[in-house]
Amino acid sequence: MADKLELSLDPNGEHIKLRWSKEDEPPSKPLRLKSEQLRVRSADVREALNALNSYVGTNQKFEEEKTLDGDATPMSSDVLRTLREKGEALHNALLIEDDPRSQEFMRAIEELPQGAELRVVCSDDEVSLPLGFVLEGEVDAPVGKPSRSDFAGFWLDRLKITMLVEGGGAGPERRSVDPLSLKTLYALHRTEVENAVPYLGGDAVKLKQLTLLPVKDYYNWNSAKRAYANISNA
Repeated sequence: MADKLELSLDPNGEHIKLRWSKEDEPPSKPLRLKSEQLRVRSADVREALNALNSYVGTNQKFEEEKTLDGDATPMSSDVLRTLREKGEALHNALLIEDDPRSQEFMRAIEELPQGAELRVVCSDDEVSLPLGFVLEGEVDAPVGKPSRSDFAGFWLDRLKITMLVEGGGAGPERRSVDPLSLKTLYALHRTEVENAVPYLGGDAVKLKQLTLLPVKDYYNWNSAKRAYANISNA
């Protein structure tokens, strides 16, 4: 079973041509998708994401809102459900029931194991799609405080997605340094990390591994800038 899949997206008039290829295999024949439909459904997903960001920004404790009759209404569930509905609609735009090639593409995605790499190459930024929020699970969102598991069923929960736009300067041929020579500076807000741990599920183990690295505390921008300068000039 392949653990890597590459997609290419190219505009072609009223359609977007999608090709995919597994490791060491030639690209598939193009799947033609309606560009206007994808544009609208991608915009719907991004609007739903903005609504989720706004909700989190104004209700960081995820307190339940009250209706006029005093019942508790989990607003976060409504926001997540909208995102899941829009993600399902984007999924349906990629899946054309009477098109064998579309069915073949979706099977290739479904066969990818957990943690597989999905590399997406776009010929320009007009065909970049929010593929991480394609939903292949159930629309019904869990009720309660948001957690990492609420994103189960989205592609980003199962796949490691990389998106490259041609001409964007991020391709391997444009790298001016050896990636192995890079150093890392992690910036974590101590209180926010502590508050997030109960909602991280299995990812809390990865975070713990990260925070067990040798740590130097920086409590203001000037000291953080000096730390950055130290690793960038090393």
